[in-house]
Formats: sequence, C-alpha cells, structure tokens
Amino acid sequence: MGPNFIDLRTCVLEPEKARLQIGSLTGGQGKQWSPTEAIAAWIAEQKWYNYENDSCTGEMCSHYTQIVWRTTERVGCAKIICDSGDSFIACEYFPPGNYIGVRPY
Repeated sequence: MGPNFIDLRTCVLEPEKARLQIGSLTGGQGKQWSPTEAIAAWIAEQKWYNYENDSCTGEMCSHYTQIVWRTTERVGCAKIICDSGDSFIACEYFPPGNYIGVRPY
C-alpha cells in the first residue's frame, strides 16, 4: 500500500492515486504513534458523530464512521516512519464506506 499512495520520504498521502486503486483510505500522521494509538484516536471521534442527522459536529469524525461502517469486511493497515521521524498510518477498507447521506450502521 505505502509505495503507491504515500510519498515515503515526506509521508504525504496522494489521495488521487489512492482513489483510483482502492475503495477507501484513512490515514494519520504525527508523533511516533502505534497502530493501536491511531485506531483509538479514530474511534474517539465518535463523540463528534451525530447519528440523528448523520453529521460530524464541529470536528472530523470520518475515521470513526469508516471504522464502524456496517458493510466493511476487510481492513488492512500500514505504518511508515517518515524522514522527519513522524509516523504515518494508513488503512484501506473493503468494501468502502463513508457514503454521503448513508449512516454507517
């Protein structure tokens, strides 16, 4: 996954390439964090998800909605250490989710 969608030196996600080759991709970059920490942070976005109107209130919650998407059957994640020393963690979901106007569950 990494070489196709992420510049391995700068850890910049190339979303146009990702959209052409996979269903859905979520990622995060920053400190030397572990996949467990990244997923915990994405799940914590639940506090910003409003199920009644299927929207995020004030902050991003699309990582959370993708993680809990009802039809997703497979997930694959990769971690890259950037030249800066930061970590970049990206996950691919299949089948994809996060369709506008459709609740995740």
